[in-house]
Amino acid sequence: MLFDLPWPVEEEHRGFILRDGGEAVGFLGTIFSRRTVGGTTCRFCNLSSWIVKESHRSSSLQLILPVLFGPVASDATAWRLICALDEEHLSRVREARATARRRVWELTGPPRRLILDIDATLLTAHSEKEGAAGTYKGGFGFHPLLCFEATTGEARGTQWYTVQAASFEMPSSMEIGLGYAKSFDEYNTFQVGAMFRNNNYQEDEYSFGGEYSFQNTMFVRGGYIMSPQTDKDLTGASGYMYDFTVGFGLHTNAGGVDLAFDYAYRHMKYFESNNVITMRVGF
Repeated sequence: MLFDLPWPVEEEHRGFILRDGGEAVGFLGTIFSRRTVGGTTCRFCNLSSWIVKESHRSSSLQLILPVLFGPVASDATAWRLICALDEEHLSRVREARATARRRVWELTGPPRRLILDIDATLLTAHSEKEGAAGTYKGGFGFHPLLCFEATTGEARGTQWYTVQAASFEMPSSMEIGLGYAKSFDEYNTFQVGAMFRNNNYQEDEYSFGGEYSFQNTMFVRGGYIMSPQTDKDLTGASGYMYDFTVGFGLHTNAGGVDLAFDYAYRHMKYFESNNVITMRVGF
């Protein structure tokens, strides 16, 4: 037989079974052996007969995880371990993760940009409280949000927060702007403007811009927006995502029909920049 080995091994099992309830839906065979390599006895595991029902092949990797990392702990065992971790031990786990991440970034370089993927999960907890409502799946429990780095799939260490209802101001903003237009002759006009925006829900913003027009037909524009109070990013530069803008426009009147075309480009630091094209027809 394939799994009746003619050599002695310490491992008693000959593979792993993937189950769905009481039904076996997959199998991965393991053939263990000991070999001497360079004077050192090494443990080897040859994989054989990786068979999974087509309906369950999205779970195939669950069979190889025990081979790579050892037998997977049961939910009860994992839960007891988590409950035994106090804040001191959790702090050490976070420090170890940070050290490992720092070492990887030293070897490979830090990512040029971080993409945070916020995803939700459900933790079931039975409740007899009056008026308790079920989740969107009909059960009872908590609905925590988890954060992953989308490129590497690395999960940010989970932290639990107690959110207390509190009063807050309604979102509001105040804008103060100045503008000046100068006509050099009947064909050439130049105007500049500046604006200060104060928000009670984010940092203050300052924007500046100018536009040159020729015969009120062709336009060239440029601007800049900044927020000096915004925190710096990982490179030490301002974390504000916007900076310069440029654009141009054409305007004419054809047989009583007002036609206009505008193009605007807004540069963004952490995402794809914006290109906006506008066409207007007036009667």
